[in-house]
Amino acid sequence: PTSSALKEGNGTWAYPGGVDEFIIGGLDTNCPIGPACKLPTREATSEVHIGQLMIGTTNENFICVTMDWWPPEKCDYGHCPWHNASMLSADLNLPLLRDAVSNLSPVVLRLGGSLTDKIVYKVPSVSGQPPPSCQPITKDENDPLGFQGGCLTMKRWDELNKFCADLGCSVVFDLNLAGGFATKPSDPYWRGGTWDYSNVRAFLEYTRAAEYPILGFELGNEVDIFHGVGARVPD
Repeated sequence: PTSSALKEGNGTWAYPGGVDEFIIGGLDTNCPIGPACKLPTREATSEVHIGQLMIGTTNENFICVTMDWWPPEKCDYGHCPWHNASMLSADLNLPLLRDAVSNLSPVVLRLGGSLTDKIVYKVPSVSGQPPPSCQPITKDENDPLGFQGGCLTMKRWDELNKFCADLGCSVVFDLNLAGGFATKPSDPYWRGGTWDYSNVRAFLEYTRAAEYPILGFELGNEVDIFHGVGARVPD
């Protein structure tokens, strides 16, 4: 906005009326408990106000980028832009990618997306059973999202975590929720029964044993809205 749309006082800029955003030098010592307060600190804190009520704060670690699951075959409106950008296939040693993430650091890297609830983690169970079978992502015209399958190996999970350790990003990972429920052929969005979390648990146990400093986990991808993106889990 132009300077005429702002007012200034004591080094603080704010939008006059409505939702005000204040950029204040230094860290807010009253930062609410949450992930943003636990990241490496930088020089500014942003407060969001409605009138006199502060409804949230962030610091400059607020920046977040996403790597998705979509394969090269994912197309919309005649365009197929994903190429090899999937977290499963992206070249993590590509200088352009590494430079971009490094220059954004500290930054949150969110790993997830629409196909989250189809992904199988190729890791042995906590009881020592072999890893479950899993297939690569392939097109399926009968699926609400147009794809089936998806396999995250622990080798790739190790590579993604090393990528962030090298470049100064913190990981937020989207866990498969809907995939652990029963399905029925007559309704591709329906999920029911009791959640089978065995594969998710094995993945989390592997992650803990590796001591990866995961910033946070999401549970499912938009599964709490009508139909959801690809599934609707029980309440």
